[in-house]
Amino acid sequence: MVRPRLCLFTASPAPSGLGLHMLALARGLGDRYDVTIVASPTGGLPLLARARAAGIGVKMLGSESTAEREELSGWLVREGIEVFHDHSGIGWEGIEAIEAAIAAEIPVIVRTEHLPYLLTDEVQVARHRRMLGMLHAMIAVSAGAGATMLAAGVPSSLLHVVRNGIADAGMEMPRSDPGATRRELGIPPEARLVLNVGRLTPQKAHDILLDASAVLKGRSDEVWLVIAGIGPEGLALEKQARALGIADRVMLLGTHGDVPRLLQAADLFVLPSRFEGLPLSLLEAMAARVPVVATRVIGSEEVIQHGRSGLLVPVDDAPALAAAIGSVLDDPQLARRLGAAAYDSVRRDFSATRMVAETAAIYDELLAPWEARRTRAGRIAGIEETPGH
Repeated sequence: MVRPRLCLFTASPAPSGLGLHMLALARGLGDRYDVTIVASPTGGLPLLARARAAGIGVKMLGSESTAEREELSGWLVREGIEVFHDHSGIGWEGIEAIEAAIAAEIPVIVRTEHLPYLLTDEVQVARHRRMLGMLHAMIAVSAGAGATMLAAGVPSSLLHVVRNGIADAGMEMPRSDPGATRRELGIPPEARLVLNVGRLTPQKAHDILLDASAVLKGRSDEVWLVIAGIGPEGLALEKQARALGIADRVMLLGTHGDVPRLLQAADLFVLPSRFEGLPLSLLEAMAARVPVVATRVIGSEEVIQHGRSGLLVPVDDAPALAAAIGSVLDDPQLARRLGAAAYDSVRRDFSATRMVAETAAIYDELLAPWEARRTRAGRIAGIEETPGH
């Protein structure tokens, strides 16, 4: 049986969590679809490298939007793509790719937006609204994000909610030696390790996390803050840590290739974001049984049951964040209870297997009429070619 050809595309300049989502889809759909991941070299090289290493087909486009749109459209036609699935980090991304898919007359065009609706510029809003008419389905990664799409005018008939999930294998991580990881980082064995993983951008509110760390400076035990990620806020955060007098207890690791090892060495995972869609880093921490503290934002509040599987605090509230961190570090029984409930929640509700199945169901529903028309056309052509007809 010939598998339908599926293109997973992103124009995101930094497809980190978004990229992990695409890789999980590609792996999960590979037995039913002939999958190719397509991205531009602007930010997609790491994603394409990981996909290639996993045996997934890849295509790298050029860097200029007009040439890229024409190149993409031609490639879609040549490859006979039947499902085009765009993944955007924010609403203005990837619209040229949707236009390319329309020009290539792709039968099924789907778009996943990985954040809530955030557009305010009138030109961008109008362009996004026009794009909706080109789609067969739009997917939101959380119910909260979906609600913002509906409020912005996305038709309910177009919108589907498929909550993010992580690979089942990520829930059974190989055990590592936390002590060895701490020694490699230069963190004393008796110190408390608070971990954050995420791009260094204003969205992630690392500045508030540093302010909270300064509040914790007076504790009797040593609290080390380890941040894994890169981004434009790196130098500003280093300067802030020095100004707060906590630079000797803050580690900005940059890109780290073994987040599972960091999680297993951590006492607590903190995500102080100002907004989210449904953060994969939070799911990964919960899957590792690490207690979590996060802000009460779309996505995070959909994952965490406050007081049961983690703690939620207001956005941009450093004292509240510090208090929540301290309460978990001071109560080992609470930490264990939160970590165990978090693990159970992720296994039950946030697996990649469930995410893949729900996405495939959308593809199947949209492909069915097109497949039926193609089958009828083939039968008619066969009759017309039969002698005597």
